[in-house]
Amino acid sequence: MEDILKMKKLKFSINRAGSIFTLFFTDRQVCDYAGAKTCDTRKYARFFWSMLEHGVNLPPSQFEGNFISFAHQKRDLEFMLETFAENIK
Repeated sequence: MEDILKMKKLKFSINRAGSIFTLFFTDRQVCDYAGAKTCDTRKYARFFWSMLEHGVNLPPSQFEGNFISFAHQKRDLEFMLETFAENIK
């Protein structure tokens, strides 16, 4: 995801803990309320609906976490990354 975002020259921050991550549309590191307020929530909303329309169910708010688990197979993650690359703007 980071490579795709960098290639498209988008402003972003990704926070992670193990297999949990959150994508923020901002050029600042998000570690507190002030950082969270800099996020482009409208951009995330457009991204969320676009991904959902293409079969990828993400949290509806960029202030929620995404979870990758053993239930996800390699093809699931490949599909998500392909859909991500096509729909991130």
